[in-house]
Amino acid sequence: MLLMLESGWALARGELQVSEGLATEALEVGTAAHEPGAGLTFSVHIWNLRRAQGRSRELAQQSEQFVDLRDSHSAWRAGAATSLIDGDRWDEARELARREDFREVPVDQTWSGAMFIWADVCSRLRLADRAGELYELMRPFPGQFAAQASVVQGSIDHALGALAGTLERYEAAELHFASSAEMAERFGAPLLLARTNAGWARALIARGRPEDLDRARCLLELAEDPADRLGAGGIVREVADCWASLASVTR
Repeated sequence: MLLMLESGWALARGELQVSEGLATEALEVGTAAHEPGAGLTFSVHIWNLRRAQGRSRELAQQSEQFVDLRDSHSAWRAGAATSLIDGDRWDEARELARREDFREVPVDQTWSGAMFIWADVCSRLRLADRAGELYELMRPFPGQFAAQASVVQGSIDHALGALAGTLERYEAAELHFASSAEMAERFGAPLLLARTNAGWARALIARGRPEDLDRARCLLELAEDPADRLGAGGIVREVADCWASLASVTR
């Protein structure tokens, strides 16, 4: 358990190689101790690491195997949708998001992590109706982090900001992203902060006022350096997409 927690903390700090090494050690210790959940916990860690590295598409096939199991969790289905998006299989990801019943997801230790990943999926797919459902479900929990196993996915405020931006509620999105940035700084989590700054920039670009575009440039610069330095290819790609959107607006 200590190794798993240390792996999650290293991931939050942006120490991706350290996190993977600790997760692997935790798997070895757990397997030797006949801990039945060791393999599943390891898979959660590795998926989050690959997502941060921009490599979750490599796990699409494995993720899809969990989708239709009788005891499948919503978080697994959300993870599969993310891997499909990262592999440019947008229609299949959209189908998963369309058929998920968010209100029936058990409110247990996996709920916040599942909702956070679904919020990212529905925002990336621009599914406004689904984003509206998620926003109402998550709105009672600002100021908290979404976590699954010992991995911190990000702040609930980050998810709310992304959902509000999808719904074109830009003032609300700004408030949520500002709160998320403050939480990430206080937590000492550079990649969570970089992801928040990229999401915030995306919302500003979508609103498109001249002052918004100037602020978006600053936020993207703040996101780009730590993401590149720490090997977070997923955030680097998100920042690059934002730069492309910004260029198309200002062309």
